[in-house]
Amino acid sequence: MKVQVNTSNDIDNKEALETWASEYLNEHLARFEQDITSIEVQ
Repeated sequence: MKVQVNTSNDIDNKEALETWASEYLNEHLARFEQDITSIEVQ
């Protein structure tokens, strides 16, 4: 599943946030993997 994280340019460690969000959401929403193709986080 594709996770897209949208943040302002003022966020420090943006890559770490994107990695954490992607791993967290993939882990917790794995049971819906067949139904969800992408998630956008703002």
